[in-house]
Amino acid sequence: MPGVLFFLRKGIDRERGLLLIWILASLVFLTALRYKLARYALPYLPAVALITVTGLYEMPGRRLRNVFLMAVMALLVVQYYALGFTAFRRPRLYSVGLFQPEQIEFFPTHPRQQDWKLEEMLAEITAGFQRAPAQKKVVLVLGCNHPIYNGNTFTYLSNARNLGVRFIGAEYAPDAVQAATDATTSYILLVEAALSFFDGNRARALEAVERVRTQPSQFKRLISFDVPDGERITLYGKP
Repeated sequence: MPGVLFFLRKGIDRERGLLLIWILASLVFLTALRYKLARYALPYLPAVALITVTGLYEMPGRRLRNVFLMAVMALLVVQYYALGFTAFRRPRLYSVGLFQPEQIEFFPTHPRQQDWKLEEMLAEITAGFQRAPAQKKVVLVLGCNHPIYNGNTFTYLSNARNLGVRFIGAEYAPDAVQAATDATTSYILLVEAALSFFDGNRARALEAVERVRTQPSQFKRLISFDVPDGERITLYGKP
C-alpha cells in the first residue's frame, strides 16, 4: 500500500495509467468468473510488482526506503512459511528446511490444530494396492472445490512420497461417468457435500456421484469420516 501511494503521488501519466488498467481489467475479469483459483492472479502480478518497485524508488529518503524494503522482505518470508508448507512438513524458522521448495504443498493446515485424516486415507489406498498389486493405480476424486481433498493435493502427495498412484480430479475429467466406471479406475474418493463442479462437466460429474452412491455392486464403500470443515469424505473401491 505505501508503494502504491508513492506511485500515485506524481499523478497518473500514460505509463502509470496502463499499469493501473492492467490490474483493474484483470480484477474485473476475475470477479466475473464463477470459479477462481489462486493461480488466476498471475497475469496481473507483474503490474503489481512494477507499481511496488516504482513506488519504492520514488520514496523520499534512503532510510525510509530501506525500512520499507526490509518490511516487505520480512512479510514475504512470513507468507512463504505460513502458506507454503503442509501439515506434514512445516519446518522451524531456523531450520534449513525453510529453503527446500520440494516440501511445499497446497494447503496451510497444521496437524496440532486440525486433523484432516489424510494419512488415514493414503494408508487405506496404498494398503489396497498392496493387497491387489494387479490393480491399476488410479483414483478418481469427486468434489473439486474442496481446498484439501482434491486431485491436485493428492497428486502432489503421491509424487512427493513416490507412491506411483495417479489421482484424477473430476473437474479435469472430460467425462466423469466414464472415468468412474473405467476398468483402470480402482478407487473413488468422494467429498460428500462439496459437489460443486465446473459447468462444462457438472451434469456428468453429478451422474457419476449418483452411480457411486447407488450401485453397491460396482462401488464398495470402504471408509468414511468427517473432516474439520464439516465435510464427509468417503472412499469407494471396486469389488
